[in-house]
Parts: sequence; C-alpha cells; structure tokens
Amino acid sequence: VNRGNTIEEEEAVQVSASTLAMIAYMPGRVQDVTVWSLSATIMSLLQVGMGRIIVSGHKQTDEVLVRKAFSIVNNATRDWSNGDEISSKLEFCVSHNATTGINV
Repeated sequence: VNRGNTIEEEEAVQVSASTLAMIAYMPGRVQDVTVWSLSATIMSLLQVGMGRIIVSGHKQTDEVLVRKAFSIVNNATRDWSNGDEISSKLEFCVSHNATTGINV
C-alpha cells in the first residue's frame, strides 16, 4: 500500500519485509534493563518492517526473559495508529556448538 511514499521508500519496505533479523541475546546483570533493551531493539526492527526476527539465546533459561520482551512488544504494538497489522514473526532459539551439535 502506497501512503504517499516514494518508490525508493516502498522498495525499502518490501526488502525489509523479506529480511530475517538475528539478535544474539546475552542477558545482563539487571534483568529488567536487559528485557527492556531487547524490547526496544525489536521495536526498532518492527518499525522498519522487518519480516522475521529471531532472538538467539545461549541457554534455554534465556527464553523466559526473551518471551517477556516479546510480550512487551506485542502490548506496545497492539494499537499502532497506522492500522497495519504486525506481520513480523518473533522467534527464540538456543545457540549450540556447531561442531558437536550439542546445546551449550
């Protein structure tokens, strides 16, 4: 949908929608700050129309904090004024040792 944007802007939106963003998540000492920082990063990616955002954690226990960030983002974007649905997919995965295939 063209909202008065230039052709270059519309093309950039199309590229963003087909792009995968990876975030390497490493929790800090203050969990609330870490969750809000991750939320802000995800929000920035959503605002440019990123199509899929994957957060990679080091431990399975990181998922709890990442899911809190996803919840913050979902609540914050629920009523975006432009009427667009958030089409980005938010996902979490645990990194592993590429040599052994064993989760670390």
